[in-house]
Amino acid sequence: NYTVTYLPGTGDLTVSAPLSGAIEAGQIVNGSFTVSDVTPCPGDYDNSGSVDLLDLLAFNGDWSSNLGQSVAPETNGDYNNSGTVDLLDLLAFNGDWSSNLGQACP
Repeated sequence: NYTVTYLPGTGDLTVSAPLSGAIEAGQIVNGSFTVSDVTPCPGDYDNSGSVDLLDLLAFNGDWSSNLGQSVAPETNGDYNNSGTVDLLDLLAFNGDWSSNLGQACP
């Protein structure tokens, strides 16, 4: 069994598995799955391919619902992957969102 996790806003792709050998971008590992290059798109919280108002609404909904909570990293408004939803997540997201608003993701 393996777990693949995409970290919204960072472009990080984490693969957790009891596998042998190296895992590299685009490589098929033990014939079970492929890890592809992931291009980050800071501020594209909903992974739609563009940074827009819907990202702000989605993030703010998650953030306000979970403020002060310990959560699994990279989920529920934990934009900086600290494990806690706090003001630092809001600042990090709003910085990325405002810098990239209106941009299409690569």
